[in-house]
Amino acid sequence: MKKHFITSVSLCALTFAGQAFANDSEISQIGGLNTATIDQTGGSEGVSSVSQIGDSHTASVTQSDDPNNGTPDFNTASNTSTITQEGSGAQATVNQTGDPSGNPSNVSEITQFNDGPPSAVADVMQDGSNNFSSVEQGRDVDPVDRRGQTAMITQEGTDHISTVLQRGNLNSANVNQASTGNMSDVTQSGLDNDAVVSQTGSGNNSTVSQSANFGETEVDQSGNNNSSDVTQEGRANSSIASVINQSGNNNTSSVLQTSLVAGPGSADQFASVTQSTNNNSSTIEQDGGDPVASTSNPGNTAEVMQTVTSGNMSMIMQSGAGNMATVNQ
Repeated sequence: MKKHFITSVSLCALTFAGQAFANDSEISQIGGLNTATIDQTGGSEGVSSVSQIGDSHTASVTQSDDPNNGTPDFNTASNTSTITQEGSGAQATVNQTGDPSGNPSNVSEITQFNDGPPSAVADVMQDGSNNFSSVEQGRDVDPVDRRGQTAMITQEGTDHISTVLQRGNLNSANVNQASTGNMSDVTQSGLDNDAVVSQTGSGNNSTVSQSANFGETEVDQSGNNNSSDVTQEGRANSSIASVINQSGNNNTSSVLQTSLVAGPGSADQFASVTQSTNNNSSTIEQDGGDPVASTSNPGNTAEVMQTVTSGNMSMIMQSGAGNMATVNQ
């Protein structure tokens, strides 16, 4: 096994492995404006770890598995990347490619503790089967220091799993999964959240939970056995929108939007669900809070379109004034 432990201002670590050997790279940087670049290509069982403390850090990891150099029946992921960044303006990029014929493939974990502007950015690209991606951004304490996070995850292949957790305001999450067996979980907490999940294939599952003001969610699922669950709960929300588009058999969609405090500006919620083919089910629950309709509180709007002649079910419950519900089956 080859192992590198380096502490510097700027570092580029390249590791090469022979057959049945794993690459191991570890980088620790303290200060500002540090750059860490790791390139592990052409080998197998690559392990990478980057830890950065300070402001305006950049970490880039590229891992590519060579199936000819792999260890038969070795139950270790082809590529494993762990990035931890603490400070403001951190940027992390992970590019993993591996398909070890049924063995675990790519694993990426990014943790960013953003202390203030500019926003932290995490970009993960995985190609292969049995991929796992986890992005955690923000802190649990002091909402003043939560200044925005951006997470972009792209997974191509089968059996993908993506988990994104963002704390703070001005959050943005974009998850793109292609093929079958994908699952995506996005949790956002703060002001002005935005989540977009795109899944193509069968057996997809997407769960999005947004809290606080100005939540917006868009989920696009195509294929069989898709399931989508969107929950938005906040305090005095002035605008919440959920748009779900499902095409395929046996789809299930549930949207719950709630304002915890009544009053002007606590409503104006919108939910739209479009389902095609048989055995679709949609449930929408909205609570606008203020029982009086006004220019600042026009009420909830829900729209469900199921273009199938049999097996459909739709339930809409809205609280408030000036509500509108449209169901087309």
